Amino acid sequence: MIVDLLEWLNAGSLLPDDGVVEPYLRDDLSLPAIVYEIQSEEVERDLLTKVGTLRLSTVSFRCLSNTFSEAESTAAAVMTRLGTYTVVATGETATAIRGLSVQSIDRSYSLPVESSNEILYEVDISVVVSWSTV
Repeated sequence: MIVDLLEWLNAGSLLPDDGVVEPYLRDDLSLPAIVYEIQSEEVERDLLTKVGTLRLSTVSFRCLSNTFSEAESTAAAVMTRLGTYTVVATGETATAIRGLSVQSIDRSYSLPVESSNEILYEVDISVVVSWSTV
């Protein structure tokens, strides 16, 4: 199910040079970057008569860069993209996604490690995704 969300996000050209949302920060990944983590998944309720089983997933998108302004602008692009999501229930582009809700936005930075003198800025966007299995 997460594949539907990632394909949709990546179709929005959020990163320069056709960068994509990745599950972790690889060594060969250039900055700015967006990495995701599935924080939780749960069955909300069983709606057999209407939409089947409804699942809720909390997904965190971390927008990373070595400058604060670039991390902020990447996060703004993600927020804009999330705000344009519309449910497609039928046809070739139908997905199991039934809704997106941004829960929180956190900003932080990590101090340089011994082998580097660069600070890594992070903007963490927590999103609850509603899925239905019909």
